[in-house]
Amino acid sequence: MHISETTFIALLYRRSARPILPAGASRRGEGNLLGMIQRCVLTGVISALAMGAYAAPPERPADRIYYGGDILTMAGSTPKYVQRLAIRDGKIVYAGPAAGIGRYKGPSTVSENLQGKCLIPGFYDAHGHFVSVGVQAISANLLPPPDGPVQTIAQLQKAMREHIGTSPIVKKFGVAIGFNYDDSQLKEKRSPTAAELDEVSTKIPIVVIHQSGHL
Repeated sequence: MHISETTFIALLYRRSARPILPAGASRRGEGNLLGMIQRCVLTGVISALAMGAYAAPPERPADRIYYGGDILTMAGSTPKYVQRLAIRDGKIVYAGPAAGIGRYKGPSTVSENLQGKCLIPGFYDAHGHFVSVGVQAISANLLPPPDGPVQTIAQLQKAMREHIGTSPIVKKFGVAIGFNYDDSQLKEKRSPTAAELDEVSTKIPIVVIHQSGHL
C-alpha cells in the first residue's frame, strides 16, 4: 500500500468537508465523529506502513528453473510430483506448483524444459565400488557360468594362463589379476591355494580376488 505525504495530511487534517450527521445531531457530536474518523485513518495508515516495513524481502533469483517433465521429489512414502523446481547456488530453493515460481525468476535465470523427461534427486552412494569396476576391466574373468567360464580350480588356472597370454596390462606391469571367483560355486567348494596359483606362473605375481571383493 503506497500513500503519499500529501494524501496522508489530507486524510488527517482536512476539515472543510463535513460528515453527514443524523437529523438533530449537534456540532459537538460532529467534532467527536471527525476525531474518531481521524484516529481510525491514522491507525490504518500506520498499520499499513508497518506491514510494508516488515514484509519479507523478495527472493533472490534462481540460477536455473526446471519444468515440462515429471519432477519427482522422493519426499514421503508415496510418489510426489511438482510442476517446477528452482536451483540457486547448487541447492534446491523451490519445488512446487507453477503458480509459485514467479518470485524466483530473474534476468539471468535459465529455464530448462525437461521435454517430458523425469527429474529426480541425486543419489549419494556410501558404498560404491567404482575402483573395483576399474580393476575388473583389467582382470581375468573368473565368474561362473553364465557370466564366466570358471566352475573348477583347474578352469580358474586356465583362465589365468589365457589372461597372461593376451593381456597388455600383464605385459606392461608384470602382474596378473583375476577377479570374481566364487568358492561356493567351485566344484572344490574352496578358494585356490598358493601352490595352485604357482602352477599358473612363478615368474610374475598372481592375484585372484573373490566375487565379494573381500578375499
